[in-house]
Amino acid sequence: MKRNVREMIVDVLLAVETGGMLNETVATIALQYDLEERERARLSATVKMVQERRIPVDMLIQHLGKRHVAKLRPLIRSILRAGITELLYMHQAAHAVCNEYVSLVKHRKMVGLSGFVNGILRRVDREREAMYRFIETLPVAARCGIPLWIDQMIRSEYGGDAADAFLQVRPEPGLRVRLIGDPMPLMKELASEGYTVTVSTENPAAVHIAACSDPNSLAAFRRGEMTVQDLSSTLPVLYLAPLLAGREAPRILDLCAAPGGKTAQAAEIPGARVTARDRSLAKVEKIRENIKRLHLLNVETSVGDAREDVPAFHDAFDAVICDLPCSGIGLIHRKPELRHRIQPEDIGQLSTLQRTILSQAVRYVRPGGFLVYSTCTVSARENEAQSAYLTGFMTPIGEAIQRIPGRDAGDGFYVAVFQRRETGAEKKLEKNGINDTIK
Repeated sequence: MKRNVREMIVDVLLAVETGGMLNETVATIALQYDLEERERARLSATVKMVQERRIPVDMLIQHLGKRHVAKLRPLIRSILRAGITELLYMHQAAHAVCNEYVSLVKHRKMVGLSGFVNGILRRVDREREAMYRFIETLPVAARCGIPLWIDQMIRSEYGGDAADAFLQVRPEPGLRVRLIGDPMPLMKELASEGYTVTVSTENPAAVHIAACSDPNSLAAFRRGEMTVQDLSSTLPVLYLAPLLAGREAPRILDLCAAPGGKTAQAAEIPGARVTARDRSLAKVEKIRENIKRLHLLNVETSVGDAREDVPAFHDAFDAVICDLPCSGIGLIHRKPELRHRIQPEDIGQLSTLQRTILSQAVRYVRPGGFLVYSTCTVSARENEAQSAYLTGFMTPIGEAIQRIPGRDAGDGFYVAVFQRRETGAEKKLEKNGINDTIK
């Protein structure tokens, strides 16, 4: 059987179901089979739509197949998800969808299940209006592909308007990048290459490039004049930079730095000397790749677990960037596979991890220096609760920012900036202990 895009779609879905990241898996397959931009875009758009609509489609599969979707074989589950999504949400030609996916079942040595798959896909095509009516009976969060617990959490913590806006987000395909240097010549270059570029009103260096899925296809990216980075992710360093103005050769620590977007941004602060750390060599190698591509000479990297104290770092940095591991709920529209991995119990575990890291990080800020705390989530336990903890040792600078997709541009993100007091923080830290738990 000739390998076609639908076979690749199923392979991506199978890889994602076993823990792979969607964008990285698409990129790997696109490179492996030398896909044209049009084919790559179709592959990416389809697997993202499958992940976005997985909740209502799974409910429909269970309704039609009379069995829980978890009991289906992974291949059959992935094929049904893809086929139904293409029929109901992407309006693809029914004969191609049904024939190619049924043929794939047979090609993968599951001939005995080809009739089951064919029956469900043909019925979905034949009774589309009934399928849409069934989906309309589901709760609004399920219809939008958002886990109910996430919808309820946002409603409880940020209100119904924010939750409603969150449910309706549909990211535009394309790249979100930060331009380095003067943005005007780069935008003119992109326009001359036929790309439509949308510039953020909050950060003129943060732009969206439509109809582009591979940054390596852009000459400016290969030259090191842009880096993949969402608007929200640029805000921590954007807020920090003016606070360091006038400091001679400020030392900056990026504590959980991979893949290195904020590291690179911090390295552009005049005179800055940046230390970037992360917990594994693979993550640090990714940082090194980025700083090499961006031609940065003022960044040093090292491997280290942020939970562990580093005495050599005590009082050593003018600023510490703490963009910490989190539930990632603010990313689930651009990275839809995340919505199916995060569980409510993860919030407490991540909050404890964040607290442990922060209790080390405050030691590294020299008196009068700054700590920037950020996450890509919209959970109050991971955000406001951690800021309240830091206020016990440091002085908040301005108001913390909570960005919610749909209500605000870009990803969901939280940013809070603190300044270390000249004295007293060490004693209070020692009194409270470094493993103070989340209330």
